[in-house]
Amino acid sequence: MAENLNSSILFTEEELNRLHRRIFELVDERLELVKLNAKSEKDKKRLMRVIENLKKEKAEADKAYEEEHMLRFGDVMNLEVLDSLVPTKEVLAAREAFKKEEKEAEKRVEEAKAKFLAVKKKLLEEKKENTRILKKITSLGETQMRLNKNLDSTNQNLLVRKSYSLTDFIERR
Repeated sequence: MAENLNSSILFTEEELNRLHRRIFELVDERLELVKLNAKSEKDKKRLMRVIENLKKEKAEADKAYEEEHMLRFGDVMNLEVLDSLVPTKEVLAAREAFKKEEKEAEKRVEEAKAKFLAVKKKLLEEKKENTRILKKITSLGETQMRLNKNLDSTNQNLLVRKSYSLTDFIERR
Protein backbone atom coordinates (compact mmCIF):
# COMPACT_ATOMS: atom_id res chain seq x y z
CA MET A 1 0.00 0.00 0.00
CA ALA A 2 1.13 3.55 -0.58
CA GLU A 3 2.54 5.33 2.44
CA ASN A 4 1.19 8.71 1.35
CA LEU A 5 -2.59 8.82 0.94
CA ASN A 6 -2.79 12.35 -0.47
CA SER A 7 -3.46 11.05 -3.96
CA SER A 8 -5.41 7.92 -2.98
CA ILE A 9 -9.06 7.27 -2.20
CA LEU A 10 -10.35 4.16 -0.50
CA PHE A 11 -13.89 2.96 -1.16
CA THR A 12 -15.88 0.11 0.19
CA GLU A 13 -17.67 -1.93 -2.43
CA GLU A 14 -21.05 -0.66 -1.25
CA GLU A 15 -19.92 2.97 -1.38
CA LEU A 16 -18.37 2.49 -4.78
CA ASN A 17 -21.58 0.91 -6.08
CA ARG A 18 -23.57 3.78 -4.61
CA LEU A 19 -21.31 6.29 -6.34
CA HIS A 20 -21.61 4.42 -9.62
CA ARG A 21 -25.40 4.40 -9.32
CA ARG A 22 -25.42 8.13 -8.57
CA ILE A 23 -23.15 8.84 -11.52
CA PHE A 24 -25.51 6.92 -13.80
CA GLU A 25 -28.46 8.85 -12.37
CA LEU A 26 -26.71 12.15 -13.04
CA VAL A 27 -25.80 11.06 -16.57
CA ASP A 28 -29.43 10.09 -17.18
CA GLU A 29 -30.64 13.43 -15.81
CA ARG A 30 -28.14 15.28 -17.98
CA LEU A 31 -29.23 13.32 -21.07
CA GLU A 32 -32.82 14.16 -20.25
CA LEU A 33 -31.93 17.86 -20.07
CA VAL A 34 -29.97 17.64 -23.32
CA LYS A 35 -32.96 16.00 -25.02
CA LEU A 36 -35.28 18.66 -23.62
CA ASN A 37 -32.92 21.37 -24.84
CA ALA A 38 -32.67 19.75 -28.28
CA LYS A 39 -36.47 19.55 -28.48
CA SER A 40 -36.72 23.21 -27.48
CA GLU A 41 -34.17 24.18 -30.12
CA LYS A 42 -36.06 22.14 -32.72
CA ASP A 43 -39.32 23.86 -31.75
CA LYS A 44 -37.59 27.23 -31.89
CA LYS A 45 -36.28 26.53 -35.41
CA ARG A 46 -39.71 25.35 -36.52
CA LEU A 47 -41.33 28.50 -35.14
CA MET A 48 -38.67 30.68 -36.77
CA ARG A 49 -39.50 29.05 -40.14
CA VAL A 50 -43.19 29.72 -39.52
CA ILE A 51 -42.39 33.35 -38.69
CA GLU A 52 -40.30 33.70 -41.85
CA ASN A 53 -43.10 32.22 -43.95
CA LEU A 54 -45.62 34.57 -42.35
CA LYS A 55 -43.33 37.54 -42.98
CA LYS A 56 -43.06 36.53 -46.64
CA GLU A 57 -46.84 36.18 -46.89
CA LYS A 58 -47.28 39.58 -45.24
CA ALA A 59 -44.80 41.18 -47.61
CA GLU A 60 -46.63 39.66 -50.58
CA ALA A 61 -49.98 40.82 -49.21
CA ASP A 62 -48.60 44.33 -48.60
CA LYS A 63 -47.25 44.45 -52.13
CA ALA A 64 -50.59 43.26 -53.58
CA TYR A 65 -52.44 45.82 -51.45
CA GLU A 66 -50.18 48.65 -52.60
CA GLU A 67 -50.61 47.67 -56.23
CA GLU A 68 -54.40 47.57 -55.86
CA HIS A 69 -54.39 50.88 -54.00
CA MET A 70 -52.24 52.48 -56.70
CA LEU A 71 -54.65 51.25 -59.37
CA ARG A 72 -57.65 52.67 -57.51
CA PHE A 73 -56.35 55.93 -56.08
CA GLY A 74 -52.98 56.56 -57.67
CA ASP A 75 -51.29 57.14 -54.33
CA VAL A 76 -49.94 54.84 -51.61
CA MET A 77 -51.27 55.31 -48.12
CA ASN A 78 -49.25 54.17 -45.10
CA LEU A 79 -50.92 51.08 -43.64
CA GLU A 80 -49.74 51.88 -40.11
CA VAL A 81 -51.45 55.27 -40.23
CA LEU A 82 -54.63 53.66 -41.51
CA ASP A 83 -54.55 51.02 -38.72
CA SER A 84 -53.97 53.65 -36.05
CA LEU A 85 -56.84 55.80 -37.31
CA VAL A 86 -59.67 53.28 -37.38
CA PRO A 87 -59.15 49.85 -35.87
CA THR A 88 -61.81 47.44 -37.03
CA LYS A 89 -63.48 44.75 -34.95
CA GLU A 90 -61.34 42.12 -36.66
CA VAL A 91 -58.18 44.09 -35.89
CA LEU A 92 -59.21 44.51 -32.26
CA ALA A 93 -60.03 40.80 -31.98
CA ALA A 94 -56.73 39.87 -33.62
CA ARG A 95 -54.83 42.19 -31.26
CA GLU A 96 -56.59 40.68 -28.28
CA ALA A 97 -55.84 37.15 -29.48
CA PHE A 98 -52.21 38.12 -30.08
CA LYS A 99 -51.87 39.59 -26.59
CA LYS A 100 -53.37 36.46 -25.09
CA GLU A 101 -51.04 34.22 -27.09
CA GLU A 102 -48.08 36.40 -26.16
CA LYS A 103 -48.92 36.19 -22.45
CA GLU A 104 -49.26 32.41 -22.65
CA ALA A 105 -45.92 32.14 -24.44
CA GLU A 106 -44.25 34.34 -21.82
CA LYS A 107 -45.78 32.20 -19.08
CA ARG A 108 -44.45 29.00 -20.71
CA VAL A 109 -41.01 30.58 -21.02
CA GLU A 110 -41.03 31.57 -17.34
CA GLU A 111 -42.15 28.08 -16.33
CA ALA A 112 -39.36 26.53 -18.40
CA LYS A 113 -36.82 28.90 -16.83
CA ALA A 114 -38.07 28.07 -13.35
CA LYS A 115 -37.90 24.34 -14.07
CA PHE A 116 -34.39 24.71 -15.47
CA LEU A 117 -33.24 26.66 -12.42
CA ALA A 118 -34.78 24.08 -10.09
CA VAL A 119 -32.99 21.25 -11.89
CA LYS A 120 -29.77 23.24 -11.89
CA LYS A 121 -30.11 23.86 -8.14
CA LYS A 122 -30.82 20.17 -7.50
CA LEU A 123 -27.76 19.19 -9.53
CA LEU A 124 -25.61 21.57 -7.50
CA GLU A 125 -26.94 20.10 -4.26
CA GLU A 126 -26.18 16.59 -5.50
CA LYS A 127 -22.65 17.64 -6.44
CA LYS A 128 -22.15 19.08 -2.97
CA GLU A 129 -23.47 15.87 -1.41
CA ASN A 130 -21.15 13.76 -3.56
CA THR A 131 -18.20 15.94 -2.57
CA ARG A 132 -19.10 15.58 1.09
CA ILE A 133 -19.35 11.81 0.68
CA LEU A 134 -15.98 11.65 -1.07
CA LYS A 135 -14.35 13.68 1.69
CA LYS A 136 -15.88 11.39 4.31
CA ILE A 137 -14.69 8.31 2.42
CA THR A 138 -11.18 9.75 2.22
CA SER A 139 -11.18 10.53 5.92
CA LEU A 140 -12.42 7.05 6.80
CA GLY A 141 -9.80 5.50 4.51
CA GLU A 142 -7.03 7.44 6.18
CA THR A 143 -8.31 6.40 9.61
CA GLN A 144 -8.49 2.77 8.53
CA MET A 145 -4.94 2.91 7.15
CA ARG A 146 -3.67 4.38 10.41
CA LEU A 147 -5.47 1.74 12.47
CA ASN A 148 -4.20 -1.06 10.21
CA LYS A 149 -0.68 0.25 10.59
CA ASN A 150 -1.04 0.26 14.40
CA LEU A 151 -2.52 -3.24 14.30
CA ASP A 152 0.31 -4.50 12.10
CA SER A 153 2.93 -3.11 14.46
CA THR A 154 1.12 -4.69 17.44
CA ASN A 155 0.95 -8.05 15.65
CA GLN A 156 4.65 -7.87 14.86
CA ASN A 157 5.43 -7.32 18.55
CA LEU A 158 3.38 -10.38 19.43
CA LEU A 159 5.03 -12.54 16.79
CA VAL A 160 8.53 -11.47 17.79
CA ARG A 161 8.25 -13.25 21.15
CA LYS A 162 9.57 -16.78 21.19
CA SER A 163 6.94 -19.33 20.36
CA TYR A 164 6.85 -22.38 22.55
CA SER A 165 5.88 -25.78 21.47
CA LEU A 166 3.30 -27.87 23.27
CA THR A 167 5.98 -30.07 24.83
CA ASP A 168 7.78 -27.03 26.23
CA PHE A 169 4.52 -25.88 27.76
CA ILE A 170 3.88 -29.28 29.37
CA GLU A 171 7.44 -29.50 30.75
CA ARG A 172 7.16 -26.15 32.46
CA ARG A 173 4.09 -27.22 34.40
